[in-house]
Formats: sequence, structure tokens, C-alpha cells
Amino acid sequence: MLSIVLFEGDHIQAGWITNVLLEAFPGIDIRTARTEYSFYHWLNDVARGGVPNLVILAVQGRWADPGESLELKPSEDAIEGGFFQAGIRCAQRLLQVAPKVPIIFYTTLGHDRLPASIGDLGLLVSKGGGPGPLLEAVRGTHALE
Repeated sequence: MLSIVLFEGDHIQAGWITNVLLEAFPGIDIRTARTEYSFYHWLNDVARGGVPNLVILAVQGRWADPGESLELKPSEDAIEGGFFQAGIRCAQRLLQVAPKVPIIFYTTLGHDRLPASIGDLGLLVSKGGGPGPLLEAVRGTHALE
């Protein structure tokens, strides 16, 4: 089964993105990680062979939800951009265990607010253009063929 992992902390955005993808690609499996911690936990599945066809990441994201039972946030992550670069850290960790998985960064941030190196990690798509640019990017990765 074709699968996508979505890192998006805003439940409204996550629901909308999921619906758009399911409508465009019926039958795909979409798993959502709403926090950086849950994304890292999901990476354990990847290390055991559960590699998705595609990963879509928000650039910004929370470490954890209140009340989530978890370990303390690694200090190196607090130093490397905090909330504002959570998706970038997720991409870097993903590429350590699954270097061939296509990554799409789906964000409202302009290019001027992102590190220049983000293009080395994945494709950058603006949320401002409706679903069209995201769907075009997904199709362009050929990950779901």
C-alpha cells in the first residue's frame, strides 16, 4: 500500500491536507505526526522497515502536546532553531534512516525566512496557493506511482 507521513501540528491544516490527498490519491495510507516527538517516535517504524513513499513536513512545529508522556527534549534541538525549525530537524533525522524518501516542505513561510539549505533536504511548496501546488509536487516526486 502506498503511504504518506504528514508532520503538521495544526489539526485543522492536518485534516484539510489529509482530505485533499485522499481525494486525489484514493486508497493511500496517511499517518499524521502532530509533534516533533511523535515524528521521532514514528522513525522507529522506519528503522524497522516501515518506510513511507513520501513525507510531507511543516517547517514549524511543537516538540510535544501538553500531557504527552515523553522524554525531555534533546538539548541540541533546543539550540537548533526550536519551534521554528522542527520540520527541518525531522527531515534531517529521516534522511539518516531512509535517505531515499522524498520530502516536501509545505509551509506558509517565505523563502526569506527559511535557511538556504532547506532545498538540499526536500522540495519547498507554499501553502498560499491552495491544494494545486501540493498535489503537483506530490505527483512530481513519482512516489505514489
